Amino acid sequence: MLGFASNRAPGIAGLFLPNSPMAAAGAWADDRRSQTNHLAMAAFDAASHAPITIFEGRPPLPSSATPAEPS
Repeated sequence: MLGFASNRAPGIAGLFLPNSPMAAAGAWADDRRSQTNHLAMAAFDAASHAPITIFEGRPPLPSSATPAEPS
């Protein structure tokens, strides 16, 4: 029952049984956790460096949305 003691257990089982399905499952789970952590860190980094614009009143319209001059 040691194999189910924690979410890290499949990776630990892989140390003793390197060709077992538990080892493969542990390696896959470790890789997915690593990818998720990298994505979360990248998103936080991008958000923390994004410029903050504070508008007072209505924000300006983009140049393509300005009304045409009356003819």
